[in-house]
Amino acid sequence: MPGAAVGACCALRCTLWCDGKLLSQIHLRRAVVILQERYRASERLASRVGQHRSTQRHPGKVVDLEESKLWRRLPEIAADQIRWGCRMAYRMLRGEGWTLNQ
Repeated sequence: MPGAAVGACCALRCTLWCDGKLLSQIHLRRAVVILQERYRASERLASRVGQHRSTQRHPGKVVDLEESKLWRRLPEIAADQIRWGCRMAYRMLRGEGWTLNQ
């Protein structure tokens, strides 16, 4: 069955590949899990998709809603005030009511 897993690994890599890179870490994690479950591939073989084994074992970071809103707001500030640095953006966010560390 290792031959089928290797073929599946190559096929899955081709379907998820976009301009020389896999789309994101989420897609890489999902690809490794699919190979392990569907084709009973070992972790070592499934990691040939491009995801390092230690990264696969590490749990993903869970981002809360407030933090995601903050991360969406930062590029808006940077686009509006091009010459501002991180300190001025920090002051503006504090003025808007955000509580955060610098």
